[in-house]
Amino acid sequence: MNQLIISSTITEDKSHVKNAKLISDTQFKALNNKDIIMSNLLCPISVRSIDNHVARWNAVFALLFLSVFVISGNILPIIFLSLDFLLRTGRFSRLSFIALISKTTIRVLKIQPNVINAGPKIFAARVGLIFNGLIILFWFMHFYPIAFFFTGIFGICAMLESVFDYCVACRIYPFIFRFVRSKGSI
Repeated sequence: MNQLIISSTITEDKSHVKNAKLISDTQFKALNNKDIIMSNLLCPISVRSIDNHVARWNAVFALLFLSVFVISGNILPIIFLSLDFLLRTGRFSRLSFIALISKTTIRVLKIQPNVINAGPKIFAARVGLIFNGLIILFWFMHFYPIAFFFTGIFGICAMLESVFDYCVACRIYPFIFRFVRSKGSI
């Protein structure tokens, strides 16, 4: 039995893996955990897939919730968004209300699926969860300008994803990897 090892990044169109190779079970067992962790950190590849249109519609709805927060000053849309992002970062993405609405929207509009690897989008959801957490933290600390600052950055990222299919978190991932690696955490 051979194992597939991903050793590079996703191509520009985010749909195909560049340098994958088959290795024997003996070679696979010889890899230590650090090699496997490094491989996963270099390219956040997942065994799951996602329709890219769903991810883009998720960003549209996130932008709407962020807008409601900015206009109303009510923190509840951000708390809801945080819970939804939390679901999307793990194995419970099927329970995400925003993802369900996005899938329904795509079905109603009869948009053909564009299936991509879910790894980068899961990482992006984790970054979104961090942004939501920062917004909530600074809101409850009464540092409203800082909360709105993070809301603005998050909103720009959501707008870039929804309009231009440009995932900022996916683009900064290699820099985060290099930083963590240089600190000797891995």
